[in-house]
Amino acid sequence: NQDIQIRIKNLEKLKKSRKALPPKVYSQPFFEKDKQSPEPNADTIEKNKRVPASDIKLSKWTGQEQESLTAGVKQQNQEMLINRLMEQNLDPLEILQKTDEINRLPIEDLTNIDNIDWKRLSR
Repeated sequence: NQDIQIRIKNLEKLKKSRKALPPKVYSQPFFEKDKQSPEPNADTIEKNKRVPASDIKLSKWTGQEQESLTAGVKQQNQEMLINRLMEQNLDPLEILQKTDEINRLPIEDLTNIDNIDWKRLSR
């Protein structure tokens, strides 16, 4: 209990000893005497060319767009599974059977997005 009181007193002394920092006053080289900003550098020029995120108009995806995206993700997942299957040394009949199984998988099993080629999907 006494240790806590000592700590509290030390904290109070520390708070009293701290003085408010004076407001920052900027001067040359950051601002010219006439309070103008410096000439823009290459980074500033490039940043000013970009469209601010607040100016981008967003729209909801149509049902057709959502269906196309889902179908594309499903197709790429099927391709990845079939490619893995082809890497195994199986006989052609077995490959055909497993490919048929992959094609009958429900959409819920084909929504992995880890290795999707988004550029290819966007075309």
